Amino acid sequence: MRIQEKTSLLGEMCQGHITTGIDVFKHLKNNHFISMNSLAWWKKDRWCQTMAEKKQYGMVIDRTKCIGCQTCIVACKLSNGTPKGVYWSKLKIVGSEVFYYGPGEFSKPLLQFEPQQCNHCENPPCVENCPTNAMYKREDGIVQVNEANCIGCEYCTWHCPYNAPVIDSVKGKMSKCHFCVDRLESEEAPYCVEACPTDARLVGLISDPTSDISKVIAEKNAKPLKPEYGTKPSVYYI
Repeated sequence: MRIQEKTSLLGEMCQGHITTGIDVFKHLKNNHFISMNSLAWWKKDRWCQTMAEKKQYGMVIDRTKCIGCQTCIVACKLSNGTPKGVYWSKLKIVGSEVFYYGPGEFSKPLLQFEPQQCNHCENPPCVENCPTNAMYKREDGIVQVNEANCIGCEYCTWHCPYNAPVIDSVKGKMSKCHFCVDRLESEEAPYCVEACPTDARLVGLISDPTSDISKVIAEKNAKPLKPEYGTKPSVYYI
């Protein structure tokens, strides 16, 4: 990478236009600075050291592959042992409020599924508005609940654009998806990713522009849900 190209990239970072590895990848690709295979400088260059150390796990969900089987939802519930009626993920029908009934005409039906869960936002409003600091963000970007501090007031749900946190009816505490953090720490995929029969999910570090997930997001132009709220979700959709 030439010095003027590094200067351009650094300027974009300082102005706040580039905040994640995905943004870096798109910036370099769009400006024809370097190829996808020559991003190794990212982890070594002193200008990018701070950003490279800021980890953020994320997920990509491919709606073109999802068949609405809800295996991910069942796998999540069974692996986390949530009480009856408590689900950390849900399935939506794109363009319809009626379950398994898509929009479109009789001759041209359209049925597309959209699994939803906690988005582990970069700027999570659940963390900002929790009165007891029970909601917190780990150094790897995963948002979790400290049950010892939680009073079950549901403020986090009120402020979440995705209504992700749900009350555990047995514990009286808030609960939600935690990206199966124990599995990630063991370099294993979350149960929803592993259980999906069509490989519609991919998890990884979106803060690393060389990761598989960052490349997929950039190449497929994946987008998060409700970006207008400014929470910077870490779950992207194709």
